[in-house]
Formats: sequence, structure tokens, C-alpha cells
Amino acid sequence: MNPDELETLLAKATQGKWKVSAYYTGTGPDEVCRGMLVLDDDDDWPIGIISENDPPMGDTLSDDLDLIVALRNAAPELIAAARRVAELEAENARLRKAMAFLRMVYKR
Repeated sequence: MNPDELETLLAKATQGKWKVSAYYTGTGPDEVCRGMLVLDDDDDWPIGIISENDPPMGDTLSDDLDLIVALRNAAPELIAAARRVAELEAENARLRKAMAFLRMVYKR
């Protein structure tokens, strides 16, 4: 995916900083801790629930959720960095062509 496609996806996604929070379903032996994605700046407004059934009644959530949230929150900076890398690679290619031309001219 290129930076433009990523930026389009980001614009369609729920806006604001995300975080992971615990969400419990069931009671007693049927209680299950699930991972819930919430907006960090909106008093834990839920935006999605990711099932986390192992172990039942455990208070630990998947590290995958932390990664998803961290990447989503860093997306604007990552997209900007990817664009800058593409610009620098294009500039590098242009300078390499110029240097090759200069080497050829001064070999004469």
C-alpha cells in the first residue's frame, strides 16, 4: 500500500487517539475478558471489540491489540515519513544520474 492509500484508509477510520481497554462479558465461570478499542480522549467511547477468550477471566489482553493501537495512533507520522523516504529516493536517483553524466563528461 502506498502512502496515499494509507491516508485514505486513515481518513475513513474512527478519528482520535485510540487505546485498549478491558471489556467483560458473562458472569461467574462464564466471564470472559475481551479487548475493546476505545477513543482515548472521549471517556472510553467504544469503537470496536476484539474477542480475547484465552484465558477466560484473565485480565491480560493480546499484545496484538497494543500493536494495532500504537500503529493506528502513529499512522500520520508514519505516512509522512514514507512520503519523505520516497522523495529522498527520487532525489537520490536524480543525483546518481547527474553524477554518472559528470563522470562520463570528465573522462574525456
